[in-house]
Amino acid sequence: ARSPNSQIAQIDPAVQDDVIQQQAREFFFTEFDKLEADEGESSEQLTKTKKLRNLIQALGGTFHEILVSDASERRVFSVAFSDRPDEEILAVFRRGVQYGYFHERSIGNKEGTGRTRLYVLSRRLAPVFKLDPTSFAGYKFMTAAAIREAMERPKTFLGKIQRGGVDTLLTPGQLSLFPDA
Repeated sequence: ARSPNSQIAQIDPAVQDDVIQQQAREFFFTEFDKLEADEGESSEQLTKTKKLRNLIQALGGTFHEILVSDASERRVFSVAFSDRPDEEILAVFRRGVQYGYFHERSIGNKEGTGRTRLYVLSRRLAPVFKLDPTSFAGYKFMTAAAIREAMERPKTFLGKIQRGGVDTLLTPGQLSLFPDA
């Protein structure tokens, strides 16, 4: 809306939302298309880029499932390893950090005996996955095997989460205190 002296006094929230949505889609889809085109058909880098795209889609979808669940902490943007990832997984995450899709930090490990890597999904991607980018966001521990499945089979990964809940893939081997009756 313009004020009487022809200066813009405010921008309608719907216009702001449209611009933010467009920028998020460009950051994710257009930039990935450019990366894949630049890397050629049979490049090892292209494989890493495809795995990175799959990983982001799987994690973004997972974080959305957590947001719409009835979990106590629903604003999750980060993932940490509960075991040691292999070099290929780390290379894909490094590529994500290089292109601004992730930020790398470290946190105390699950056992409380040291530190582990924490990868934070860029909040610029929040509109793509319908996430809440405001205030504190939690994190989930995942195994290297779960991350590998997310990189290689994101639809299967998300399907399992949608059918069985987030914890079915993120914390395998965890026994329930209350067995099913």
